[in-house]
Amino acid sequence: MASSFSLVRILCNRPEHLVLILCLSALSLSIGLTVNAQAQEDVIKVDTSLVQLNVGVVDRQGHAITTLSQKDFVVYEDGVQRPIAVFEPTEAPFSLVMLLDTSGSTINFRQQIEQA
Repeated sequence: MASSFSLVRILCNRPEHLVLILCLSALSLSIGLTVNAQAQEDVIKVDTSLVQLNVGVVDRQGHAITTLSQKDFVVYEDGVQRPIAVFEPTEAPFSLVMLLDTSGSTINFRQQIEQA
């Protein structure tokens, strides 16, 4: 009885058999991958519209107001009030970048820019 390796070697002597063997190998490989993918755990996909808003509130002097609660905030989306699902006061660092346009096109507004 011939082994599968010697059978492949015998069939590979003719080019049309080689093409057939390659096609069958590719087909068996793809079927094996499909079965393996189906054997894995089911994937659950969920659409959510939870949006995180980071808010900092200061008084007129620029001092942080840290005593606010969820009832002090209202969130609107497209003019419709949306519920606040989670409210967590935190202290988190942030970066602020200020970019001033002082090119020639703003020469008439530089005094206003400096005063701001």
